Amino acid sequence: MKGIIFNKYGLEDEVIVGKKTITKRPIIMPDKINGITVAGWTKYRNALGQWDLVLTDEDEFTIEGGNVIPPYEIGEIIAIKQSYNNIKYAFLRKFLNDDEIFKSKGYKNKMFVNPVFMPHHIQITNIYPTYVQDITEEEALAAGIIKFNKYRDEKDYNYVDPNVGYWRCFGWNDYKTPQEAYGVLINKIYGKNVWEENEMWWTIEFKTID
Repeated sequence: MKGIIFNKYGLEDEVIVGKKTITKRPIIMPDKINGITVAGWTKYRNALGQWDLVLTDEDEFTIEGGNVIPPYEIGEIIAIKQSYNNIKYAFLRKFLNDDEIFKSKGYKNKMFVNPVFMPHHIQITNIYPTYVQDITEEEALAAGIIKFNKYRDEKDYNYVDPNVGYWRCFGWNDYKTPQEAYGVLINKIYGKNVWEENEMWWTIEFKTID
């Protein structure tokens, strides 16, 4: 079974309770395939409704074997990776002994856990390539952005990236558009200018099943 990490700003909790239903992940593009330089790509959707990217050379010809496929398939069930110290001990003891729990690198680092032993799962409902800045308001809210009425005026909404700064306390980090708030969030998660670079990423839609 595959695993997926939601690692910062309370997003893991939002996924587990079913509030967050969209995530974006980088598309890893190779520089060369079989010695041929990758110069471009086109989006392609197969008969099963699955999107992938068909890579092309400098003459815009398709490179044989040059398909970039999504990391997950539609309908696939994926484990939400959590560090062992965030999972109920009684649950883990069904599968692991104390040494395997407490002496494992996965005790505090979810990168090293076995997805088979995770208590929560999502199911992929859709996955497709889009530019980061093409996110809609609906998608931004499903990705974790919070919409709120700052001055109790139904026509004046603001948006905030979750669990960042001192929101609703001192120095609000709120924005006028969901895209602006999402740009701040994705930059904080990945630690670089993902929003400004606006590259093609996988948009992954899912539902929490347990």
